[in-house]
Amino acid sequence: MAHRRDTVFHAICAELVRRGVPGIQLHGFAQKSAPHYDVIASTGAGEDGLTDGRRLADALGDRDFAVCRAWARSCPLAGRDNVQGRTAADARVPFLHVEFAPGPRKDSRQAARAAEALAVVTRGWAGSALAG
Repeated sequence: MAHRRDTVFHAICAELVRRGVPGIQLHGFAQKSAPHYDVIASTGAGEDGLTDGRRLADALGDRDFAVCRAWARSCPLAGRDNVQGRTAADARVPFLHVEFAPGPRKDSRQAARAAEALAVVTRGWAGSALAG
C-alpha cells in the first residue's frame, strides 16, 4: 500500500494532504532488520514533519524505546520512497513514517507506551485543527 497510488488508502491520504492534515503511517519490521532498535522514526521523503518527528522520538525515548532517528543517521526502512509521504512532501504537509519492531507490536505494555508517545504528537495536531 505504501508504494502504490491506485488504492483507496492512497486516495484517502491524498485527500487529507489536500486539506493540509498531517499524517502518520505506522508499519512493523522484523527485528533482524534493525536489531538495535525498537522504533525507526522518519519524516519520509520530506522535512516538514521534522519538529513533530523529534517530539515523537523524544517521547518514545522517554518511554524506554531505542529509536533510530532517520533525519539524524542512516536507518533502514526510513520510508523515503513511500508514495503517501512523497505526496505530503510535495504539498509541504507534515508526515511521519514510523516502523515498530515486534516488541511494541506484540507486548501489550509496550504497545500502550508506544500509543502514549504517538498521542504526544497527534494530540497536538488535533489541537491545531480545532484552533484553526
